[in-house]
Amino acid sequence: MKFKDFEIRKCTFLGNPPTPDYHKWNFDLVKWSKDPSGKEFCYSIGRLEYDRKEPGFDFRSIGTRYLEDREDGLEEWLLKWCELKEIEYKYEEEEMWR
Repeated sequence: MKFKDFEIRKCTFLGNPPTPDYHKWNFDLVKWSKDPSGKEFCYSIGRLEYDRKEPGFDFRSIGTRYLEDREDGLEEWLLKWCELKEIEYKYEEEEMWR
């Protein structure tokens, strides 16, 4: 899901993730940009982690990148994305118990 030059996507690892279901609960907020030659690249500016014990997302900036790269409307978009993801998790849990 994208907003302007930002995207939320599953975390990537050079090796194996810490747990098999890690990708279901953890996401990177990345910013897309272009180098001088016009080639696109992205870099992580933050991480969203879902807390199953106290349902809700925690957000952590990668250093000060979030503060340096933020744009108007980004917080609202992040909150809406988190709300949608929580609805998805709740629906999956209800389906599991049927």
